[in-house]
Amino acid sequence: MLDPARCSVALSSSFLGVKLAYVSIEYIVERVPHICYLVMSSVLGKEYRNVIPRAFLALECGAILYASQGSVVGFNGDAIVNAANTGCLGGGGGDGAISHAGGQPLYDARLALPLVNEAKQWRCATGDAKITIGGELNAKHCIHAVGPNYGVQLGMGKSMEEVDDLLLGAYRSSMSRAKENNIQIIAFSLISAGVFKGPKTMEEVLEIGIEACVRGSYEGLEEVHLVGYTETEMNTLCELVLRRGGQDN
Repeated sequence: MLDPARCSVALSSSFLGVKLAYVSIEYIVERVPHICYLVMSSVLGKEYRNVIPRAFLALECGAILYASQGSVVGFNGDAIVNAANTGCLGGGGGDGAISHAGGQPLYDARLALPLVNEAKQWRCATGDAKITIGGELNAKHCIHAVGPNYGVQLGMGKSMEEVDDLLLGAYRSSMSRAKENNIQIIAFSLISAGVFKGPKTMEEVLEIGIEACVRGSYEGLEEVHLVGYTETEMNTLCELVLRRGGQDN
């Protein structure tokens, strides 16, 4: 049986710009938390994958959850999550920007999604998510998640808890589609965090999103970016990440 204290390994890290040659495994194990912190914190406040991470949280599966500022439209990763509507053919705001950037190939892929409700022309129910190619996006895949409109859902007689479950479902379904397709690096639009949040606070809807990503994380996942655009979104995201034991710069 090998004695870890007597073993050595050649390592090279272009990410940190430092080469470590023939370092004992014992030495590495003792310093893994510090090394990991240096790697994760080195991107904070800098452009990374076309967004700017502001805070991070290490997940039990080994992945990192980042609170990042910017837009998912130009994200460089395996997949982005679009806050879609039930028709899944595009809309306004971020959905419209993603549709434009993805071009005809993305539109055709969305159009090809099977209808789950022919009468209403739904391709995705509220609280669920579907996946397509990314078309002309930087990301290879685009996941279309339908979050609830709190005002509408409450007006239809649903309880607040039921609507919260729909939002949780939209995030969790997105993570399930990512796992099914071996997605390692993913960026989320903030689902139901704009006018759709109705009487909920920004903090309440973003906490649901973070909880869903933590619960839905899986082996093989490397990075999850929750991407906010406004200062209010970013301040709230960072505060929630820090409350969970995360780090900022």
